[in-house]
Amino acid sequence: VKGFCYGSDCYGVSALGRCPRCALGERMARMSEAAFEVMDVARGEFDSGELLALWERSVRATHHFVSEADVVAMRPEVTGGLAFVEHVAVARELLQGGERGRVLGFAGAHEGNLEMLFCDADVRGQGVGRALLRHAVAAWGVATVDVNEQNGQAVGFYEHEGFAVTGRDALDSEGRPYPILRMALRG
Repeated sequence: VKGFCYGSDCYGVSALGRCPRCALGERMARMSEAAFEVMDVARGEFDSGELLALWERSVRATHHFVSEADVVAMRPEVTGGLAFVEHVAVARELLQGGERGRVLGFAGAHEGNLEMLFCDADVRGQGVGRALLRHAVAAWGVATVDVNEQNGQAVGFYEHEGFAVTGRDALDSEGRPYPILRMALRG
């Protein structure tokens, strides 16, 4: 998906490098690294090693509460999660001439729940996560997400994107001491 715009919030950038309908697109046009497209990928059409490395860079930049031992223990869980989910999308950098560059972020969903959304540390705040989330909602019907309570930036991001807390678990799905907030799309 390239060049979508939802009024005041830009879904991505057009082939010209900016969205003609919103100010966010103008800001993104000034940031060459923000030129990307979101696309669904089928199993076997993505490099799970590349996505795992991106996941780890993202976690190290945003999940300061996670121990080193748990980061190591989570690696096979992420690989297994990528094999489990029914939908995967990547945000891939667009280079001059329309060539595709590196993966900037990825999302995965299963049965309407966003199971994973991670952006490379160096592109945080540039619309990649927002584009992936909006794609997941529009294309896959995502309406729920579980978020680490200790990741205040992620909680704020999802609240800003229209999600509200509906519940809390004291432990994560593997029994680790990382409380999880259950969130659902409002309205």
